[in-house]
Amino acid sequence: MHLLSQPEKDEWFRDHLPHRLSILISPLVRTDTLKQCPDLYQAALHGSFVIFRSLLEFTGLKSDPKKNPIELRDFVSHNPSDIQIRHFGHILVPLTDPWVAKHSQLLAITHDGVSKACAHLTYQSGHTFNVNKHYYQACAGLLSLLKQYLYEPEGRPMDVWSSLPHPKSLIDEITKHRP
Repeated sequence: MHLLSQPEKDEWFRDHLPHRLSILISPLVRTDTLKQCPDLYQAALHGSFVIFRSLLEFTGLKSDPKKNPIELRDFVSHNPSDIQIRHFGHILVPLTDPWVAKHSQLLAITHDGVSKACAHLTYQSGHTFNVNKHYYQACAGLLSLLKQYLYEPEGRPMDVWSSLPHPKSLIDEITKHRP
Protein backbone atom coordinates (compact mmCIF):
# COMPACT_ATOMS: atom_id res chain seq x y z
CA MET A 1 0.00 0.00 0.00
CA HIS A 2 1.27 3.44 -0.95
CA LEU A 3 0.97 6.10 1.77
CA LEU A 4 0.37 9.53 0.33
CA SER A 5 3.13 12.09 0.76
CA GLN A 6 2.32 15.48 2.28
CA PRO A 7 2.16 17.17 -1.17
CA GLU A 8 -0.17 14.39 -2.38
CA LYS A 9 -2.40 14.84 0.69
CA ASP A 10 -2.43 18.59 0.10
CA GLU A 11 -3.55 17.98 -3.48
CA TRP A 12 -6.35 15.68 -2.33
CA PHE A 13 -7.62 18.16 0.27
CA ARG A 14 -7.34 21.07 -2.17
CA ASP A 15 -8.52 19.57 -5.47
CA HIS A 16 -10.25 16.22 -5.10
CA LEU A 17 -12.18 16.09 -1.83
CA PRO A 18 -13.91 19.53 -1.95
CA HIS A 19 -15.16 18.67 -5.44
CA ARG A 20 -16.63 15.38 -4.27
CA LEU A 21 -18.12 16.81 -1.07
CA SER A 22 -19.77 19.57 -3.09
CA ILE A 23 -21.36 17.09 -5.48
CA LEU A 24 -22.50 14.95 -2.55
CA ILE A 25 -24.29 17.78 -0.76
CA SER A 26 -25.52 19.93 -3.68
CA PRO A 27 -28.96 18.30 -3.93
CA LEU A 28 -29.27 18.53 -0.14
CA VAL A 29 -28.64 22.27 0.06
CA ARG A 30 -29.79 23.66 -3.28
CA THR A 31 -33.26 22.23 -3.09
CA ASP A 32 -35.10 25.47 -3.91
CA THR A 33 -33.06 26.09 -7.05
CA LEU A 34 -32.90 22.49 -8.22
CA LYS A 35 -36.51 21.55 -7.55
CA GLN A 36 -37.66 24.35 -9.87
CA CYS A 37 -36.18 22.23 -12.64
CA PRO A 38 -36.85 18.54 -11.94
CA ASP A 39 -34.36 17.29 -14.56
CA LEU A 40 -31.55 19.30 -12.92
CA TYR A 41 -32.56 18.02 -9.50
CA GLN A 42 -32.51 14.40 -10.73
CA ALA A 43 -29.12 14.92 -12.40
CA ALA A 44 -27.67 16.47 -9.22
CA LEU A 45 -29.20 13.74 -7.07
CA HIS A 46 -27.81 10.94 -9.23
CA GLY A 47 -24.40 12.63 -9.30
CA SER A 48 -24.62 12.73 -5.51
CA PHE A 49 -25.44 9.01 -5.48
CA VAL A 50 -22.24 8.21 -7.40
CA ILE A 51 -20.19 10.25 -4.93
CA PHE A 52 -21.92 8.68 -1.92
CA ARG A 53 -20.95 5.25 -3.18
CA SER A 54 -17.34 6.19 -3.84
CA LEU A 55 -16.92 8.07 -0.53
CA LEU A 56 -18.44 5.25 1.53
CA GLU A 57 -16.01 2.82 -0.12
CA PHE A 58 -13.23 5.39 0.47
CA THR A 59 -13.98 5.04 4.21
CA GLY A 60 -13.72 1.24 3.97
CA LEU A 61 -17.42 0.32 4.02
CA LYS A 62 -19.85 -1.05 1.45
CA SER A 63 -22.97 -3.17 1.19
CA ASP A 64 -22.94 -6.91 0.75
CA PRO A 65 -25.84 -7.53 -1.64
CA LYS A 66 -25.38 -11.30 -1.38
CA LYS A 67 -26.75 -11.20 2.17
CA ASN A 68 -30.48 -11.22 2.77
CA PRO A 69 -31.31 -8.88 4.34
CA ILE A 70 -28.54 -6.76 2.92
CA GLU A 71 -25.64 -6.08 5.31
CA LEU A 72 -22.80 -3.63 5.61
CA ARG A 73 -19.31 -5.06 5.33
CA ASP A 74 -15.80 -3.76 5.53
CA PHE A 75 -14.03 -3.06 2.27
CA VAL A 76 -10.35 -2.84 1.45
CA SER A 77 -9.72 -1.99 -2.19
CA HIS A 78 -6.91 -3.97 -3.79
CA ASN A 79 -6.91 -1.88 -6.94
CA PRO A 80 -3.55 -0.06 -6.86
CA SER A 81 -5.05 3.16 -8.27
CA ASP A 82 -7.88 3.35 -5.68
CA ILE A 83 -7.41 5.71 -2.73
CA GLN A 84 -8.92 5.09 0.68
CA ILE A 85 -8.55 6.77 4.06
CA ARG A 86 -5.78 4.29 4.87
CA HIS A 87 -3.60 5.86 2.16
CA PHE A 88 -3.61 9.04 4.29
CA GLY A 89 -2.20 7.00 7.18
CA HIS A 90 -5.51 6.57 9.03
CA ILE A 91 -7.61 3.53 9.88
CA LEU A 92 -10.57 2.60 7.76
CA VAL A 93 -13.90 3.13 9.48
CA PRO A 94 -14.53 -0.06 11.47
CA LEU A 95 -17.86 -1.86 11.52
CA THR A 96 -17.54 -1.63 15.31
CA ASP A 97 -17.68 2.18 15.29
CA PRO A 98 -20.68 2.90 17.57
CA TRP A 99 -22.53 5.00 14.98
CA VAL A 100 -21.82 2.54 12.17
CA ALA A 101 -22.89 -0.43 14.28
CA LYS A 102 -26.17 1.31 15.14
CA HIS A 103 -26.85 2.47 11.55
CA SER A 104 -25.26 -0.30 9.49
CA GLN A 105 -28.60 -1.20 7.87
CA LEU A 106 -29.15 2.44 6.81
CA LEU A 107 -25.69 2.59 5.20
CA ALA A 108 -26.07 -0.84 3.56
CA ILE A 109 -29.50 -0.07 2.09
CA THR A 110 -28.30 3.32 0.85
CA HIS A 111 -25.07 1.97 -0.69
CA ASP A 112 -26.98 -0.82 -2.41
CA GLY A 113 -29.71 1.54 -3.59
CA VAL A 114 -27.37 4.17 -5.03
CA SER A 115 -25.29 1.44 -6.66
CA LYS A 116 -28.35 0.05 -8.39
CA ALA A 117 -29.53 3.55 -9.32
CA CYS A 118 -26.26 4.66 -10.89
CA ALA A 119 -23.62 2.00 -11.30
CA HIS A 120 -25.79 -0.78 -12.71
CA LEU A 121 -28.85 -0.68 -14.89
CA THR A 122 -31.39 -2.69 -12.94
CA TYR A 123 -35.08 -3.42 -13.18
CA GLN A 124 -37.29 -4.72 -10.39
CA SER A 125 -34.19 -5.39 -8.31
CA GLY A 126 -36.13 -5.57 -5.07
CA HIS A 127 -34.03 -3.01 -3.21
CA THR A 128 -35.66 -1.14 -0.35
CA PHE A 129 -33.81 2.16 -0.86
CA ASN A 130 -35.96 5.27 -0.52
CA VAL A 131 -34.37 8.69 -1.07
CA ASN A 132 -36.50 10.52 1.51
CA LYS A 133 -36.28 7.78 4.11
CA HIS A 134 -32.60 6.80 3.75
CA TYR A 135 -30.46 9.09 1.65
CA TYR A 136 -30.33 12.35 3.56
CA GLN A 137 -29.67 10.61 6.89
CA ALA A 138 -27.00 8.40 5.32
CA CYS A 139 -25.28 11.46 3.80
CA ALA A 140 -25.19 13.21 7.17
CA GLY A 141 -23.71 10.08 8.73
CA LEU A 142 -21.13 9.68 5.97
CA LEU A 143 -20.04 13.31 6.32
CA SER A 144 -19.63 12.80 10.07
CA LEU A 145 -17.54 9.68 9.51
CA LEU A 146 -15.30 11.51 7.04
CA LYS A 147 -14.90 14.33 9.53
CA GLN A 148 -14.07 11.96 12.40
CA TYR A 149 -11.76 9.54 10.55
CA LEU A 150 -10.03 11.82 8.05
CA TYR A 151 -10.51 15.56 8.43
CA GLU A 152 -10.09 15.87 12.20
CA PRO A 153 -7.01 13.61 12.39
CA GLU A 154 -5.48 15.67 9.56
CA GLY A 155 -6.49 18.96 11.22
CA ARG A 156 -8.27 20.02 8.02
CA PRO A 157 -11.56 21.81 7.42
CA MET A 158 -14.21 20.13 5.28
CA ASP A 159 -14.11 22.52 2.34
CA VAL A 160 -16.73 22.65 -0.40
CA TRP A 161 -17.25 24.89 -3.41
CA SER A 162 -17.59 28.51 -2.41
CA SER A 163 -20.68 28.87 -4.63
CA LEU A 164 -22.70 26.67 -2.26
CA PRO A 165 -24.81 28.62 0.24
CA HIS A 166 -22.82 29.28 3.42
CA PRO A 167 -20.04 26.80 2.58
CA LYS A 168 -18.13 27.10 5.86
CA SER A 169 -21.03 26.19 8.15
CA LEU A 170 -22.74 23.85 5.71
CA ILE A 171 -21.03 20.62 6.74
CA ASP A 172 -21.57 21.33 10.44
CA GLU A 173 -25.25 22.05 9.81
CA ILE A 174 -25.73 18.80 7.89
CA THR A 175 -23.74 16.63 10.29
CA LYS A 176 -25.53 17.92 13.39
CA HIS A 177 -28.69 16.29 12.00
CA ARG A 178 -26.96 12.92 11.84
CA PRO A 179 -29.38 10.22 12.98
